[in-house]
Amino acid sequence: MNILTLLGLGLLIIVSCCYGYPLSEDLWQQTEQQRQQVLNTTFIQGFIDKNLDPTKFGAFMVQDAVYCYYSMEVIAIASAKVTNDKKLQDFFDWTYASYNEYTAYLLKEWHIGDPTTIVLGPACENYVNHLYDVARNMEPIYLVVAMTPCAKLWPWLGGQLNTGTGDFGVYTDWAKFNFVKDSKGFKEYEALIDSKQLQGGIDPSKALDVYSKSMNNEAGFFSLDEVQEQEETEEYM
Repeated sequence: MNILTLLGLGLLIIVSCCYGYPLSEDLWQQTEQQRQQVLNTTFIQGFIDKNLDPTKFGAFMVQDAVYCYYSMEVIAIASAKVTNDKKLQDFFDWTYASYNEYTAYLLKEWHIGDPTTIVLGPACENYVNHLYDVARNMEPIYLVVAMTPCAKLWPWLGGQLNTGTGDFGVYTDWAKFNFVKDSKGFKEYEALIDSKQLQGGIDPSKALDVYSKSMNNEAGFFSLDEVQEQEETEEYM
């Protein structure tokens, strides 16, 4: 066993002692309250009760399409800052391609010609500005942290709502397609976070702040701009 291996094991022991589990899981556990808030939002309760206002659903989807559009630019900003980290670069390349494909699908489905002309609601705008802030002003790994709540929350919602067999009226097919409880894509995000933590390349406190803001923004977005406490953020778009 060489010295690098020993050092790696030493770091792993330190992380385990401090957190009891990897950083990615610590971030998830510390935002449990926000996850529970999502379950009580207008959007999710409307699914459960089969009475979600179609107009509000449409507004959510249009904004989600624009959110994905801006996410591509955010990913490009962070990707351009990566140096000497093939895994992180490959992740951004793969994530950008994935968002590009899904965004094209959403824009076509909702007949959106120019996403930049869509006026976002306060919650979605706050979320997008948060991602721009992270991409422009922090190390690239923190954008991975900022985007993990979305990647992990939606499959979690699938498990909580039992979308595989649940009945959500006219939204049943949408729920099955979007809230997929067996989706494991978020594990790629978490693997990068935990790897960077072992290398000493991420500040747990800073990561928690970024992660918490993203989870709060998820709750705000699912609230459909009805009742939410928006943070004061600088305009980045």
